[in-house]
Amino acid sequence: MTHTPGPWTVETTHSNHYATRGREVLRVRIGEYRTTGILGPASEPSAQANARLIAAAPDLLEALEGTIGALVEYSNQNHMREEDMDEDGYCQPLADAHAAIAKATGQQ
Repeated sequence: MTHTPGPWTVETTHSNHYATRGREVLRVRIGEYRTTGILGPASEPSAQANARLIAAAPDLLEALEGTIGALVEYSNQNHMREEDMDEDGYCQPLADAHAAIAKATGQQ
């Protein structure tokens, strides 16, 4: 299964939840209808940062997947040193990229 296509956007809304009733809170709208749970008060910097990061997730995943080809080509052309490789022969940034994509897509 794949994720809901974008855009994913941050929205400020008034909460009906008992703990935050009447306060402005942040949510991330995922696709046309779905939203995340409440991420925190709209005035809280960490809630704002979390909301932006979640909303950017599809774009970040796409960019990282596109970057892998360039990293593979670079490591092949430059004959990366063994100490720059992990146990599978990947340079560490490439291994990190594969791990992040696996985590995002549920393949981990």
